Amino acid sequence: GSYYHYAMTYHKEHFNGAHRTQFLKAINAEGIGFGSYIRNGLHREPWVDHIMNLKVYKTMYGEKRLKEYKERLHLPNCDQICDETLVSIWGSGTLLGTKQEMDQMIDGIMKVYENRDQLKTL
Repeated sequence: GSYYHYAMTYHKEHFNGAHRTQFLKAINAEGIGFGSYIRNGLHREPWVDHIMNLKVYKTMYGEKRLKEYKERLHLPNCDQICDETLVSIWGSGTLLGTKQEMDQMIDGIMKVYENRDQLKTL
């Protein structure tokens, strides 16, 4: 678990089918630092290839096993979460604000929600 990011699920059906990127653009314009956290998912990050090519990993697992691992690294559920539904906010800073700052966040979120019919134009 992690306490430095607070993760939430974005449900596009509650925002007239607008893609998460459109929602994030609008919410960020309101000064609310929502993001997608690990945008590509850890399994699609370039460092996976880097680590798998390190001598120590090749020695520990063998090239054949690492090749099999890479070929099986198809994670459609993770891809969907990373691409479409995961929204996070920095919990250690943003969520430790004053009540007034929390109220401003809620007001910004409600403004985006109330204008959700315009999200697809972003």
